[in-house]
Amino acid sequence: MINPVLALSLFFLVLGVVLLLFWPEKGLFWKFAGTLVSNEKTLMEDVLKQIYHMEHEGNAGSVLSLKGSIDISEEKLVKVIAGMESKGLIRTNGIKISLRKEGSDYAVKIIRAHRLWEKYLADKTGVDKRQWHHLAELAEHKLTKEQVDDLALSLGDPRYDPHGDPIPTSKGDMQYMQHVSLPLFPVDKKGYIVHIEDEPESVYEQIIANNLQVGAQIIVIEANERRIRFTSEGEEVVLTPIVANNISVAEQSHSGVFKINTRRLTGLKLGEKSNIVGLSRECRGANRRRLLDLGFIPGTEVETCLSSPLGNPRAYLVKGASIALRKEQSDLVLIEMNNDKAYGN
Repeated sequence: MINPVLALSLFFLVLGVVLLLFWPEKGLFWKFAGTLVSNEKTLMEDVLKQIYHMEHEGNAGSVLSLKGSIDISEEKLVKVIAGMESKGLIRTNGIKISLRKEGSDYAVKIIRAHRLWEKYLADKTGVDKRQWHHLAELAEHKLTKEQVDDLALSLGDPRYDPHGDPIPTSKGDMQYMQHVSLPLFPVDKKGYIVHIEDEPESVYEQIIANNLQVGAQIIVIEANERRIRFTSEGEEVVLTPIVANNISVAEQSHSGVFKINTRRLTGLKLGEKSNIVGLSRECRGANRRRLLDLGFIPGTEVETCLSSPLGNPRAYLVKGASIALRKEQSDLVLIEMNNDKAYGN
């Protein structure tokens, strides 16, 4: 005969396991099922976005080209494509894959969420720029349309993300700028960086290492098959053409003011003085507010008054106060030398 206490214990044990697995919305079964649905949605949106980019670049989408840019098996990719076609998001013609209007509109919504989140990370947080793309890849699949619209409103409805890519409006419109890749930009012409491609990561790291950013004014000194030599914010930079190709440049407008020999504060030697021109466009959010509060504002005289043995940090005399800055902070302050002049191009 079964012990009543043991039987009751077994009953509650089994009941507990059942509830743990199948409790509505919170049970492990439903969480697992929700994860599968979420993963399928994420994958579908990634594929849609990739097809959109291919079409924008004038390339035809295919299973082979998509497999090369999205790290999944061909079997899973074919299944996702079949599901997208059944939803009326894409059309297939042999090996060619193209977006229907519904698919294009869907892709633009994902791109809008991604680029707005990158703008938010750049302007409102201290997150390293190397993390912007990855974090936006995660956020783009989770943000609702209402959240995306609220985000755009809070950021002032920006037209471009921190890499220079156009941000779609709520209606899906995008404002593209005329530009050419840096290796094709004319020598001795005054221009400014309007876009920096953040992939592949190895190339992006080289661009970051040279303190290059969207908005920086440049003059190309030399361009050939071996190297591209140019000045950016007063400092000479040399890149290989393959790296420089990830940077897009536009000609300086005739109404724009171009600063000759404007350079970063880091280049000011011990005991030298100069006037502050402004802060780099790379200086955003809390960093910008802090530097402005410390007195690093246009027209203010600045002097290097103390340098550590290793050169970092340095102390600068601003409005009678000695302020220590790390190199990555002083790189964000732009100064002009005594012989600088502002020219309209």
